[in-house]
Amino acid sequence: MIRPFIHDAKVLGESFRSCQFVFIGRTGNRTAHIMASMGREASTGGFWVEEAPSPVLFSAATDRKWVNPP
Repeated sequence: MIRPFIHDAKVLGESFRSCQFVFIGRTGNRTAHIMASMGREASTGGFWVEEAPSPVLFSAATDRKWVNPP
């Protein structure tokens, strides 16, 4: 199911001089999970121009702490 997306990402990555893919599990990237869930629950398509909804902003701040601990 996800294999075609991984393949496309690898093919696109080959067009860069340098490209690295790093797996980060859901515990380290809850923001992507929240955004995907919100998109799945939305009745219409959309995008954020200025600011994301507060659950996304809060989660992103937490994710940054996970990736870059103090």
